[in-house]
Amino acid sequence: MREGLYYQIAGLPDRENLVAELWLDDCEWGEISNEDGNVVLELYPHPSGAPWRLDPVKVEHLINLARRDLLEGRPPLEAERVNPRG
Repeated sequence: MREGLYYQIAGLPDRENLVAELWLDDCEWGEISNEDGNVVLELYPHPSGAPWRLDPVKVEHLINLARRDLLEGRPPLEAERVNPRG
């Protein structure tokens, strides 16, 4: 299991294009997609029903890296740099 705040580029069966999944430990909290030329951030509820409590600076950095890698079609080489415990 990976720990911390990270993303991964993934192909999903219900999507035409790749997506960037946004994770904290083993919980996916969002997804960035690029369907029809529109980049969209979709946020998911926390499995416990409690609100997500994330560092906004680290989340902004993660989203920027994930969006860049998704749009440029490259693997998330810098994903490990974003870690709320580090």
